[in-house]
Amino acid sequence: MARLSLFIILLISFNLQAKSITIVSDLDDTLKITNVGNWAAAVRNALFSTKAFRGMPTLVQEMESYSNDLYILSASPKMLSERVDDFLNVNKIVTKDVFLRGIFGEDPDKEKYKLEKVQYVLNNSQEDKLILIGDNMELDPKVYVKIKQQNPNRVAAIYIHKAKNIPELDGTIDYFTAYDIALNEYIEGRMDFLSASNIGRELLMTKDLSLYLPDFVHCPKSVEEFKAVSNNLLTILTTQVRKRIMNYCSSRSL
Repeated sequence: MARLSLFIILLISFNLQAKSITIVSDLDDTLKITNVGNWAAAVRNALFSTKAFRGMPTLVQEMESYSNDLYILSASPKMLSERVDDFLNVNKIVTKDVFLRGIFGEDPDKEKYKLEKVQYVLNNSQEDKLILIGDNMELDPKVYVKIKQQNPNRVAAIYIHKAKNIPELDGTIDYFTAYDIALNEYIEGRMDFLSASNIGRELLMTKDLSLYLPDFVHCPKSVEEFKAVSNNLLTILTTQVRKRIMNYCSSRSL
């Protein structure tokens, strides 16, 4: 009985130590297909769409196995809270909290608002390291890099959706699809092989890649645009995924 109790205590202790990650993710053009660069499309999608970038809901669900909490940090106004909840429910995304911006004098400065909210998460996540996920349509890279500079030991990774074809900032990792994140999480030893490979196979089996790469986002056409990685158990799958993406992007530009 004593041995069993010790085993249970050790198992609980291991799990508590293993789950040392908290995730903060932007919403629009990171998880949700919004197209914030087009005002009319952005309003329409904010009000009436619950479409996610294919693979992203699966990714955050898989990341639950080694993270404690997921926070959604959006610059969308609080008046859209019900629409945001609809999106999260439809896509089965479970969150600890959702931050939306007060636009009538409460949070006039987007950058300051996002910095304060990420700092709030840092202050309330004990010693967890943060994984920050966003896109390069607006301020996410700048905000996340500032957070990392101010808290160098508390940021495990910064993933930026390369929606626009602009250079990445130092300290960030660009991604095109959820599989890019899954691959790096596997390489870093946080995501297991099966979870990462499932996300890659889902992409290979999807007939319509516009669900991953809608027409308003940058579409990579050469292998040089992807992050170089050393050989690993996912090398063959990664080659197949990247080849399919490049073929799709080349055909899209015709």
